[in-house]
Amino acid sequence: AFLFKFSGELVQTITLGQQGRSAAICNKYVAFGERNGYVEIWEPKKKTPSCTIRSPHKLLSVKSVAITESHVFLSSGRSGYAPAARAMSVDKQLTSAYVHLTDGTLVHTLTHRGNIAISGLALSDTHAAAAGEDHTVSLWSLSTGEQLFTLAAEKGRSPGVALTFQQLLSAEASALSVFSLRDGELLKKV
Repeated sequence: AFLFKFSGELVQTITLGQQGRSAAICNKYVAFGERNGYVEIWEPKKKTPSCTIRSPHKLLSVKSVAITESHVFLSSGRSGYAPAARAMSVDKQLTSAYVHLTDGTLVHTLTHRGNIAISGLALSDTHAAAAGEDHTVSLWSLSTGEQLFTLAAEKGRSPGVALTFQQLLSAEASALSVFSLRDGELLKKV
């Protein structure tokens, strides 16, 4: 993996333990979800990962990862080289996402009602969000792990999610929906 500045200057080349499937970045860390079920957390300019987290599901790879300076949020996906994993349909292993501290300590296991989509995780200092292949978006309190609400998204494709400015953004098939984190109210659709 290569880490660049916005100017295009190469900062670091990172050798991962296995093929990377997803990546996330915050001010302090870069996180890589790998096919072998691990998440490696790197501090830029360091030569080795500061932490490695193993997905609880040995047959599954890490499909999606999000990171802040204090937490890592990951979900599992079917591994391309694990026949038993490929055979699963909706399964609790594919509907669960895990919140860890950046030292690897598991804090919460969060369950979405459908399989979590590839672009389906978002994390802020106060909330975690997951979008599913069932066309819904769930929001949880990061401090308690309590599910605050689930929203229906447009049919057509699994939504992508982002958290910003006390708002939940859901990128759907033909629109971007903006919801209030306080109560899930639709604020705007563009």
